[in-house]
Amino acid sequence: MASNKTSFAGSIAGLFAASRLGWNQCSDNLTVFKNVSNIYTPTYVANALKAIDDAEKIPGQGNRAGRRSSMRVSLKTAQEKGLANWQQLKGYVEKAWTNDAAMLKAKLAEAGLGLYRMAMGGKWREVSKLLRQGADFIADNKNALLAGDNMPDDFDKKYENDMNVFNAQWNNYGSIGSTNEVDTSVRTKANNGVYNSLKVMLSDGKRIFAKDAAEKKQFSYINLLRQSGYGGSAGMRVELTTGKEKLPVANVEAVSSDDKYEGVTDSKGLLVIRKMKEGEHTFTFAADNFQPLTVTIELKAGVVSKFSYSLVKEAMESMKVVPQEKVLAA
Repeated sequence: MASNKTSFAGSIAGLFAASRLGWNQCSDNLTVFKNVSNIYTPTYVANALKAIDDAEKIPGQGNRAGRRSSMRVSLKTAQEKGLANWQQLKGYVEKAWTNDAAMLKAKLAEAGLGLYRMAMGGKWREVSKLLRQGADFIADNKNALLAGDNMPDDFDKKYENDMNVFNAQWNNYGSIGSTNEVDTSVRTKANNGVYNSLKVMLSDGKRIFAKDAAEKKQFSYINLLRQSGYGGSAGMRVELTTGKEKLPVANVEAVSSDDKYEGVTDSKGLLVIRKMKEGEHTFTFAADNFQPLTVTIELKAGVVSKFSYSLVKEAMESMKVVPQEKVLAA
């Protein structure tokens, strides 16, 4: 498993700003840098700056959390439409067998009535089962449902189309979770690459200007952060758990509303971010199978403030769509 641990302190935005400033200072002193190593050429500096641009373009955790929240809204809409269609089907069944109570009870069970309550409760696997069972019921009983102009001729197509939309939305929602760790690792690797390359150059700069205290200071990462406006001394330690037992939640993605700070909880549900600006920060915490949580915190300079939050599980089971064969009534 790829590591999501960053090599640098502070925010992503601070890394990019400090790195650009550092490489521009290297460019201004390129002649003396060449005396240390022949790698220092205009092309080398240009490639380092391009690496910063490329890393900055990689989608962040906030983007993925936003997509996941948006897809959940679409999924809920598709769920509601599918359940409304099933209720219509229930009405056609009741009219088709209105004169035979025993047969009506059996037909409603065959159409999936036993699954409806769980589907209404937000269990998406049960929604998929229910819709599939209803579609199979329509296919097996179409003539009886159409008799007497009871069910419209095109209802079966509408029902099937809306069911397919729900299943597609469900699969898409699940795929966001399956790629989160990969996306996070890719971005972290690129960011660490930016920092590690910068660190080597800064070390050379300090050696070059060892006897010039003022110039040497210009090749300090902390000083570059301060010059770029990201040198705050506040920090936060967040513990994320779930349930009454307060079980730790790992791999929770945290991102600030301004995209300046982000991180991922470890196996103990802990996240620590240092070198932050004091004051208010709004964070969104998002993880697979949990409802996103947005909070606003207050940080004091010189302190790593501690916070604890509980995440609520989503009312769902698996992301895998039920196979397109008939599903027997529960």
